[in-house]
Amino acid sequence: MSKTVDSWKAPALSINVRSMLIARHLLPKARRCLASVYAGLLCLASSCHMLPDPAGLVVFPEAHARNLEELHKADGSYNYSGRILGDWGYIVEEVQGGDRVNLVSSSRIASPSAETIDNLVQLLSAKHSDPEARAQQLQWCTRLIQGDESELVRTIATEGLKAIGLHLGLKEITLQDPERTAASPDDLADIFEELLREIRMGVESDSHDTSAFAALCGEASKLNFDLSGARRLHGIATGLLQLEMLPAYRVNLQSLVLGMEVKLVEIGLFQALIDRSDQVAAAGLDGFVKIEGPARLIPLLTRTQNSLTPELELSLLRLIRAYGLPAGIDQDLRERCINSIMGLSTAHPSARVRVQGMLALGELIPDGPASLREEDWMRWYDKTSAKAQTDLAE
Repeated sequence: MSKTVDSWKAPALSINVRSMLIARHLLPKARRCLASVYAGLLCLASSCHMLPDPAGLVVFPEAHARNLEELHKADGSYNYSGRILGDWGYIVEEVQGGDRVNLVSSSRIASPSAETIDNLVQLLSAKHSDPEARAQQLQWCTRLIQGDESELVRTIATEGLKAIGLHLGLKEITLQDPERTAASPDDLADIFEELLREIRMGVESDSHDTSAFAALCGEASKLNFDLSGARRLHGIATGLLQLEMLPAYRVNLQSLVLGMEVKLVEIGLFQALIDRSDQVAAAGLDGFVKIEGPARLIPLLTRTQNSLTPELELSLLRLIRAYGLPAGIDQDLRERCINSIMGLSTAHPSARVRVQGMLALGELIPDGPASLREEDWMRWYDKTSAKAQTDLAE
């Protein structure tokens, strides 16, 4: 993982949690071996240009996470100078066991947003099935969604969270209770100390009673989190996994990590959904629908006061066109949805929204007029409504 995921330090700790727990062990053994091999090849062939780009052979998530750290200040704003290393530079840094501060000088970064996009895309290209890579991806996607200045960066981060949520098999998004107080940094510092103490006691005593540790993991997972708090506890738990511990403890800790991964996807997608940018919000809405299905669209269609912007209405209609309405939906509710789409298709001031609405109606109503002319749909609607009234009277 990166040298530090955010600026928070547990108040009760004298050193950074991540630095103490992980040190150089965050690069898995297989990757350390690969790094050593590449470094050896680099030395052997330093006078020629026959070596392949290591990025074409293997992705080093840690390399891109460290670059992302260099590109951002603690408050999320960009650094315009820093030490950005390519794959070979990272390999040398890792094999030497040093810090890039001692290897290279800081240089000007002309476009931190472009560098962020490049490194985030590379980070997300690593397989989500790799726990270490997934941890880095979740940490950075949620951090960038919350604070990056670039609309495109936040959109890519949202897409990354959606992909990870689908990989995890997430079927439902449960949002945090806004009435409950979110866990504070002090709360998380206490949890860290208790988890660490239990792990050490288990190793020293070789005790097989894991009930206390399991209960502690369970209590931690039930806390209410904001995005920063969820990211911190996830970072603490993944860092602790690097320690020696009893197998039963590891199982409980892995369960806590998985629970926090789900929370990061859930809270991160909600953060995207309320983003100031329509593009990011549309990506968040797409994530909700891909994970939960078209039922997520129903409230947006039946809400009395629709506060969506035209761009989000376009996204909503595209999703309806792609996924339809939920199977088995109540007939009255379906009619309310159709009426809402009819309103968007015939009365919206934006021609783009009207056209997208008629395309959605064409998918929902195969025996309809299949037209992009508002008057055709109005005639169909009037005729259908009149028939329904006649049937009801009879």
